[in-house]
Amino acid sequence: MHYESGVYFQTTTNNDGFRTKKFFPKLDETFRVTLIGGSLIWGMNANDNETIGAQLEKNYQKNISEKIEVLSFGVAGYSPINYVGIARTYFDYLKPDLVIVLINPGDFDEDEDKVKNYDHQYDNEGYPYFIKGYSNIKNPRIDLERDESLIHKLKLESTLFNKLNYLRHEIKKIRFNKIVEKISKEKIPYLDYEKLTKNEKKDLFKIIRKNPFLLPYDLASSKTKYQASFKSLEYVKNKSDDIGAKIFFSTYPYAWHINPEYSKLFQMRFFNNILDFRNNRVHPKLVNYYAEKLGILNLDSYDFFVENPGKYWGDYDPHMNANGSKLYAKFLYQQTEKFIKQNLHQ
Repeated sequence: MHYESGVYFQTTTNNDGFRTKKFFPKLDETFRVTLIGGSLIWGMNANDNETIGAQLEKNYQKNISEKIEVLSFGVAGYSPINYVGIARTYFDYLKPDLVIVLINPGDFDEDEDKVKNYDHQYDNEGYPYFIKGYSNIKNPRIDLERDESLIHKLKLESTLFNKLNYLRHEIKKIRFNKIVEKISKEKIPYLDYEKLTKNEKKDLFKIIRKNPFLLPYDLASSKTKYQASFKSLEYVKNKSDDIGAKIFFSTYPYAWHINPEYSKLFQMRFFNNILDFRNNRVHPKLVNYYAEKLGILNLDSYDFFVENPGKYWGDYDPHMNANGSKLYAKFLYQQTEKFIKQNLHQ
């Protein structure tokens, strides 16, 4: 089970804990693409063969060469400060030819929270190296000082627990469907980004409940606030250069940036509003700004989703469904096809 209640998805991880194929040294003839990101790359509400990485590899192998492979480094809750660890640990060993970093609108605040709440050790150049412990956080998601793995294992392997969890999701599904039906019949006023004042755009969380799925500031404020994210992305870029890999950033929209009619239940639960943020492009503009400073390109998919309308997001959560992952994979394929064809046998 992922987020969609009452629905199961085939979910397999490799020995390193990532939802992708096993890690082996690269063969000479292989062109290796690496996707790095959070829950979208992990593949919420998609089977193993429906994730962005699986769909992208299918496009490459069908249209260019079977010697192209895609490895996905996606973990729910990961943000650029975590991508530093991925680059440090795996780039020298796996030697990707192309690295694509997918950047979420909520990644920037997540990095700020991680810097604040976790006691990081930094290397001589000021890049995060490892976590020594916790500083201000009261209830950490993962407690480094306490091993609860036995309790978690008992829950995961308990038939009774699984049956209760299934029943819980079935009840949630019935309740959520009733709420969706009710919301669809009501005329709920939209919160239109264009109608917000300048001060409201400077800090959206003053009028919207704080959550990890929005970039809450305007572009000018964001450029100065999110230094931790830029520093982390800079490391991933430099590490890619060290191993001779090409790197792109990529940005993608949630439903309220394209069509606020989707993910309505999620919006009401998390925002207490239905957001019409179709004119809010602070997220891709900020990543464009970072990419330009680092001398690389940001592959922004917002307009691509506008030009290809459809229901690409879940009702109960904001992640893309299998159709959304397929469309995004198509976008990434089109944006990288020329580069790969030029560099495939070099």
